[in-house]
Amino acid sequence: SNNKRSSPAVLFFGCRHPDRDWIYRVEMTAAAAADGKAPLSDLSVAFSRVGEEGVYDPSGCCGEYVQDLLKARATEVRGWLQARAHVCICGSNRMAQGVLAALGTLAEGGDEEIIRLRTEG
Repeated sequence: SNNKRSSPAVLFFGCRHPDRDWIYRVEMTAAAAADGKAPLSDLSVAFSRVGEEGVYDPSGCCGEYVQDLLKARATEVRGWLQARAHVCICGSNRMAQGVLAALGTLAEGGDEEIIRLRTEG
């Protein structure tokens, strides 16, 4: 049987600063190449410590987080969730809670739907 997925493979990645700690930058970019052969159909990256003019800002008040990217793409994310997309969250517990909260605001059925999806796998 052919088990090909029809949904896109999308990576949302977050780190503090692109020039300081974006590990696997080359590999991620290559994996999202627009050649139609790349394993990722899209790559969205958030940098939480980028201040004005790209300067490192340790406060984190000016940057962008993965949950911001999810909310900016709410319609697409909602569609992926409805299509039973697989979601993998990697990072600190605090970050994961922020991402789960954002998904809860986007999912039809809210936090209860996210809990249900996590329970069902």
